[in-house]
Amino acid sequence: MENATKALLMAGGVLIAILIISIAVFLFTTYGSLGQSYEQTLSKTEIQKFNGNFTKFEGREDISIQEIVTLTNFVRDYNIETDEKIEIKLGGENLEKETSDELAGKVKDNMGKTYKAIISSYSRLVEKITFMET
Repeated sequence: MENATKALLMAGGVLIAILIISIAVFLFTTYGSLGQSYEQTLSKTEIQKFNGNFTKFEGREDISIQEIVTLTNFVRDYNIETDEKIEIKLGGENLEKETSDELAGKVKDNMGKTYKAIISSYSRLVEKITFMET
C-alpha cells in the first residue's frame, strides 16, 4: 500500500510539472508575439509620421518656395544621416544637392510663385517629391 501511495504522489508530481511547463510555454509564445506585433505597429507609426513630412503637401497648390527649401534642408540632413536617399526636385532640378547659397538664390528668384507637389509612389518611405509651378 505504501508503494502505491508513493507511485501516485510521483505521478501527480509529474503531471503538475507538465502542467506548469505547458503554461510557461503558452505564456512565452503569447507574450512573444505580442511584443513583435507592438514593434511592427511602432515601426508603421514611425514610417507614417516620417512620410507625413511629405504627404502634407499632396493636393495643395499654394506651396511657397520657403516651404520647399525647408523641406529640402530636412531631406538633406536625412540623406546625410542614413543610407536611404530622398530626391526633391523643383521642376527638373535636384534641390537636395544644392548649397545653402544656391537655395537662397532659388528663394529670391521664385518669391511669390506657388507650386504643387507630385510624390512618387512609395512602398515604405517617400522616395521622390517633385514641385511644379502652378
